[in-house]
Amino acid sequence: MKFGISRALIVLLLSHLVCVRALFLQDEEVNNVTNVTHNGTKKPRVFVVVVQTHATQGWCRLILSAKLSNVEIVTIAMGGLYSHVKRPRWVMEFLEKQNASDDDIVIHLDGSDIIVSDGEKYENAVEYFMQNTAENEEKFSGEDIVKEKHISPIMFMTTSECYAPQLDLLMNSDHNEHVQRCLWFFNVGYKKEEDKKLPHLLKSPPSGKPYLSGGGLIARVWAFKKFEYAFGELLKGSEEWWSEQSIYKPLLIWSAIQEEAVGQRFVLKRGMVGLDYEERFFTIPSSGVIGEAPFIHFPGQPIAWEEKAKLIVKNLSWYKELK
Repeated sequence: MKFGISRALIVLLLSHLVCVRALFLQDEEVNNVTNVTHNGTKKPRVFVVVVQTHATQGWCRLILSAKLSNVEIVTIAMGGLYSHVKRPRWVMEFLEKQNASDDDIVIHLDGSDIIVSDGEKYENAVEYFMQNTAENEEKFSGEDIVKEKHISPIMFMTTSECYAPQLDLLMNSDHNEHVQRCLWFFNVGYKKEEDKKLPHLLKSPPSGKPYLSGGGLIARVWAFKKFEYAFGELLKGSEEWWSEQSIYKPLLIWSAIQEEAVGQRFVLKRGMVGLDYEERFFTIPSSGVIGEAPFIHFPGQPIAWEEKAKLIVKNLSWYKELK
């Protein structure tokens, strides 16, 4: 990404300094996560977690944007052997190490192609999630999700691209090409909701982004535990897995339609897993508009985003303050 020349130099220098600090002081970032309010009462902790096995320019941009937005991000797995399908377990192990409570909140992001848009938007998004999700399994009600009294305790980023290249490890279809197979699978989900006369949890939003993206999720820890367990059980079924999105999407759709044909350990309660159709938490800014989302995702080749990203970043509050 290229910015105005003077600010570009500032961003470059800050990025190097922040990344060096992040590499050597990762444990300090964890210690900064607090669960005590100003009046001494307990509140849920919020962990923003990135799996990143080595430093990259994109990761440095994320860390810099987070620092300038006063958002604490914890980087885990530095020096590890990366695999997409390892990420949920790594995040779960981190939460266990932190003795995370069921009502705590975890935000998991891609490490190299996301930036933080604004600190105030982040605070607003976290507060909204805290106020509108069940703090534990006992208080969860699928009916509340259907009636929109609550939102799902696990919310994934949405995208216009249907990507699940390993669905063939779980199911048969007449489609050899993986995009067509993914589209077919979502259509099966829509149709089964209708056939079972279930209120639609799978939607076609005005944004044109009806599909799950693995680039970001926000969850209550209790719900993430359930999700990660089901993910791990599916992962055991083959040594060929490398695409976590090919597991995420079945867990979403099987939950929405309460699929009877698969083992119950793979079917989460209806409404437990949802998509951020309103883009309250994450956005892929295809139109150039970021709305209220605190996390902006630029997936794919960086060159494809260069001009649009430059315009978006120049209008972010933290960038404007670099004068």
